[in-house]
Amino acid sequence: MPIIKLCLLPEDLYLMKSKNNIPLIHRIPLTRIKLAIAKLLYLIVKIVLRNNHRVITRNGIRFKIDLSEGIDLSLFLFGNFQSYITTSRLFSLAGDAVIFDIGANIGSMSLAFAKLSPDGQVYAFEPTSYAFGKLEENLSLNPSLAEHIKATQMFASEKTATDHNIEAYSSWKIDGSAESAHPLHGGTLKTDREKNIPAISLDDFCDENRIQRLDCIKIDTDGHELKVLKGANRTIRQFQPVIIFEIGLYIIQEHGIKFEEYFEFFTGCGYTLFNSKNNKPVTPKNYLRQIPQYYTTDIVAIPT
Repeated sequence: MPIIKLCLLPEDLYLMKSKNNIPLIHRIPLTRIKLAIAKLLYLIVKIVLRNNHRVITRNGIRFKIDLSEGIDLSLFLFGNFQSYITTSRLFSLAGDAVIFDIGANIGSMSLAFAKLSPDGQVYAFEPTSYAFGKLEENLSLNPSLAEHIKATQMFASEKTATDHNIEAYSSWKIDGSAESAHPLHGGTLKTDREKNIPAISLDDFCDENRIQRLDCIKIDTDGHELKVLKGANRTIRQFQPVIIFEIGLYIIQEHGIKFEEYFEFFTGCGYTLFNSKNNKPVTPKNYLRQIPQYYTTDIVAIPT
């Protein structure tokens, strides 16, 4: 495993002093362990099936998958990816809900949202051509669901810009072919510098597309979540959608962010934060026991 080098920030020192407050399970690099298990499963599946590429149907949704990718293998073996989001006890979505899927990747969540809200509208944001092409292929395999999904190749960020230096993770190779994979979550950066994919704030996107309603925002952008939220400040205050976002203490450290910044943002917008796994509130007093140190979880923000 690569050696992890992180600069010590004030937040790091606080974590070191508060280590006893972090549960043992949260100090285990669980994602790396899962990736190691996935590699073993992949080797077994590859021996049996030989070909990485195939079309599968899971929960009534068709996918064109590459078994050498972690998300795809999860769909193939377990039938879903992050199903706890669409079956959460913290919130429910109406049949005509309007949903933003930020970091849509191959479309597993976008298609699940479209099936959950068959009369609604899903806006799927995926910046990398690598994943966006797969997203479009999966939409073409599900024409009835695709009618309710608008795929957009853009970076959702704090500000709208054509000149930016944002990079995104969109590949989790488990066949050993990945170069420069992230030391903890195993992702590989995919860039499209020659295409100059634009960045856009969700506030500007809503203005440009005349969005009149928004029920849910799902954000999975490997550390850029707070920037996405700041770029949606006005939209969030106006529509009060349920928000699901990924977070881990190591991501906070890498990006020089403090959990209090998330908390202050959401309390300012009138929200309460909950751990999606155990449904417990997350606050500055208990976040070290609710947010993993070396892997990620999803927090659900509910308007109060």
